[in-house]
Amino acid sequence: MTQEIAERPIPKVELPIKYALGWVHEAIDKPFTVGDPVFWNRLESNSASITTSGTTSGGEYSQIKLKPGKVYKLTGFVSLEIGSQAVIRSRFQWFNVTKNTYVGAEGGTSDENTNWTLSGSAPALAYVEADEETIFELRANFQGGDDTVRFLYGTTFEVQHLQNMKI
Repeated sequence: MTQEIAERPIPKVELPIKYALGWVHEAIDKPFTVGDPVFWNRLESNSASITTSGTTSGGEYSQIKLKPGKVYKLTGFVSLEIGSQAVIRSRFQWFNVTKNTYVGAEGGTSDENTNWTLSGSAPALAYVEADEETIFELRANFQGGDDTVRFLYGTTFEVQHLQNMKI
């Protein structure tokens, strides 16, 4: 009896991977109540399909513009600081500005302190297929604590264009 060697399919990913990264380089003081966007002040992208739709007068931005006909993975983390004796309990989620709807899974922060509360976060995550040029923001959908927070290092997002995989 002989044993034949079976060929195994090897997954192949189309390269290069297309992505955009955003992060906070210097702390940003902004409102963060229900409906307010998360702000970043740095962006790196290797894709013309993933861009920002402009900046504020302070040089920050919150909106990501995605080209149609592609599938994207959006991941966002928020790190906050509140200057009061407060409890931070915030939730945030990707928001499709073009279609006026929240998408994907919520992320959140929770921390309690007596002075300058700091928090890390669990990520907000969404997989989306853009059928038209679409603008997304990471927005607060619950915020406990002061109205103005400081977005800190650790506030980041990543958008990946999920290219075709072949087996």
